[in-house]
Amino acid sequence: MSEASPKCILVVEDAEPNRDLIAETLDRAGYRVESAADGLQAREKVRATRPDVIVLDLMMPVMDGWTFLQQFRKYPEYSGTRSW
Repeated sequence: MSEASPKCILVVEDAEPNRDLIAETLDRAGYRVESAADGLQAREKVRATRPDVIVLDLMMPVMDGWTFLQQFRKYPEYSGTRSW
Protein backbone atom coordinates (compact mmCIF):
# COMPACT_ATOMS: atom_id res chain seq x y z
CA MET A 1 0.00 0.00 0.00
CA SER A 2 1.46 3.37 -0.98
CA GLU A 3 1.65 6.37 1.34
CA ALA A 4 -0.50 9.38 0.57
CA SER A 5 1.40 12.41 -0.62
CA PRO A 6 1.82 15.15 2.00
CA LYS A 7 -0.63 18.04 2.05
CA CYS A 8 0.60 21.20 0.34
CA ILE A 9 0.63 24.49 2.24
CA LEU A 10 1.23 27.81 0.51
CA VAL A 11 2.86 30.39 2.77
CA VAL A 12 2.25 33.96 1.55
CA GLU A 13 4.33 36.45 3.54
CA ASP A 14 6.34 39.46 2.39
CA ALA A 15 8.85 39.39 5.29
CA GLU A 16 11.40 36.82 4.16
CA PRO A 17 12.58 35.77 7.66
CA ASN A 18 8.98 35.13 8.73
CA ARG A 19 8.19 33.30 5.50
CA ASP A 20 11.28 31.11 5.87
CA LEU A 21 10.54 30.30 9.52
CA ILE A 22 6.94 29.31 8.81
CA ALA A 23 7.95 27.27 5.75
CA GLU A 24 10.73 25.45 7.61
CA THR A 25 8.46 24.65 10.56
CA LEU A 26 5.76 23.23 8.27
CA ASP A 27 8.33 21.31 6.22
CA ARG A 28 9.72 19.67 9.37
CA ALA A 29 6.16 18.72 10.32
CA GLY A 30 5.92 16.76 7.07
CA TYR A 31 4.03 19.13 4.79
CA ARG A 32 4.97 20.05 1.25
CA VAL A 33 5.49 23.82 1.36
CA GLU A 34 5.34 26.46 -1.36
CA SER A 35 6.09 30.14 -0.69
CA ALA A 36 5.16 33.50 -2.17
CA ALA A 37 6.16 37.06 -1.24
CA ASP A 38 2.93 38.79 -2.30
CA GLY A 39 -0.54 38.19 -3.66
CA LEU A 40 0.53 38.19 -7.31
CA GLN A 41 3.10 35.48 -6.68
CA ALA A 42 0.54 33.60 -4.61
CA ARG A 43 -1.96 33.68 -7.46
CA GLU A 44 0.59 32.02 -9.76
CA LYS A 45 1.56 29.44 -7.11
CA VAL A 46 -2.10 28.54 -6.54
CA ARG A 47 -2.55 27.83 -10.24
CA ALA A 48 0.62 25.76 -10.42
CA THR A 49 0.46 23.81 -7.16
CA ARG A 50 -3.22 23.66 -6.04
CA PRO A 51 -2.39 23.93 -2.29
CA ASP A 52 -4.62 22.37 0.36
CA VAL A 53 -4.11 25.27 2.78
CA ILE A 54 -2.94 28.88 2.42
CA VAL A 55 -1.28 30.76 5.27
CA LEU A 56 -1.85 34.34 4.18
CA ASP A 57 -0.37 37.64 5.36
CA LEU A 58 -2.89 40.42 4.84
CA MET A 59 -0.60 43.46 4.64
CA MET A 60 1.84 43.07 1.74
CA PRO A 61 3.10 45.18 -1.16
CA VAL A 62 2.13 44.63 -4.81
CA MET A 63 -1.12 42.77 -3.98
CA ASP A 64 -2.23 42.58 -0.36
CA GLY A 65 -3.81 39.53 1.21
CA TRP A 66 -7.31 41.00 1.21
CA THR A 67 -7.23 41.56 -2.55
CA PHE A 68 -5.76 38.12 -3.17
CA LEU A 69 -8.44 36.50 -1.01
CA GLN A 70 -11.23 38.42 -2.73
CA GLN A 71 -10.02 37.26 -6.16
CA PHE A 72 -9.28 33.72 -4.96
CA ARG A 73 -12.80 33.19 -3.60
CA LYS A 74 -14.34 33.91 -7.02
CA TYR A 75 -13.10 30.60 -8.43
CA PRO A 76 -15.21 27.57 -7.46
CA GLU A 77 -12.40 25.12 -8.27
CA TYR A 78 -10.56 26.38 -5.17
CA SER A 79 -13.53 26.04 -2.79
CA GLY A 80 -11.80 23.16 -0.96
CA THR A 81 -8.71 25.24 -0.15
CA ARG A 82 -8.57 26.66 3.36
CA SER A 83 -7.06 30.08 4.14
CA TRP A 84 -5.63 31.12 7.51
